[in-house]
Amino acid sequence: MSRKALGGRGRLAAAVAVVSLAGAGLAVVVAGGSPSSAPDCGLERSDEATKSCYAESYLGLLRRASGTDAGVARITRVSRQRPGPARCHVIMHTVGQRWARNRGLGLRDLAGALPRSRDDGCASGFAHGLITAMAPQIDVTDPQAAVRRGCARIRVTYERLHCVHGFGHAFSRIWNQQVRKAVAMCSRLAGAAEAYNCAHGALMDYWIARAAEKRRPARRGPGSIGRVCALGSPSLVQVCWFRATWDLHLDTPGIHTSGGSRKLCTGLEGPARRGCTAAVALLRAQPSG
Repeated sequence: MSRKALGGRGRLAAAVAVVSLAGAGLAVVVAGGSPSSAPDCGLERSDEATKSCYAESYLGLLRRASGTDAGVARITRVSRQRPGPARCHVIMHTVGQRWARNRGLGLRDLAGALPRSRDDGCASGFAHGLITAMAPQIDVTDPQAAVRRGCARIRVTYERLHCVHGFGHAFSRIWNQQVRKAVAMCSRLAGAAEAYNCAHGALMDYWIARAAEKRRPARRGPGSIGRVCALGSPSLVQVCWFRATWDLHLDTPGIHTSGGSRKLCTGLEGPARRGCTAAVALLRAQPSG
């Protein structure tokens, strides 16, 4: 499918895609529950140290579980018991990558390894991490073959599109997070929904990496984001701005208040503004701890 075709079918893709703007990667660890059953990753640590602590703890839970579904379900329960800067979906990207590499998993193993869950948080993050680890095994000249091999046996549409979204992360890694090359690979997939969800994964991978580099909002204003997000297709411009706004600002102090986020979308129009305002609405709904 050409990039032009992807753009022309953008609205359809956005409408039918199960992994929507409010979907993959937006789960957070929420408060409540028994402290004794949650990992002790104190808030006095740096953000990356906290995430690393959670990742190690979650890997331990997986190793002790009777299977990955049971392990991921346990992690999902535990993550809800501990507030803080850790975001379960993003942490589980790391957990999934390490799990796949430690066990030598390949594309042929994906269908059996992916968690059978409709959870947009921990479970889908783990799935995306597993698939990201497959990047070295993917033939860049035939992305459809990789997706077919990894996702074809998944019969539930929701789970299949999460699988395709994960390949967007993998394509991003193949190209060292060069957005246009990763999105171009996604545009060659069969069907608008698959191409869109794959591109969403690639864009998510890019902006999470930028956030990890501590390039906070003051250093990445609308101009620089606009250059990255100039992808032609309105649906891709929108999801790119959504991901940039969400991923760069999630852990910014004060961003969860109306005052902290009021100016984020100033001067934006069309798809860029729609993506930005959707992210701002979700940012305001998140706990600030």
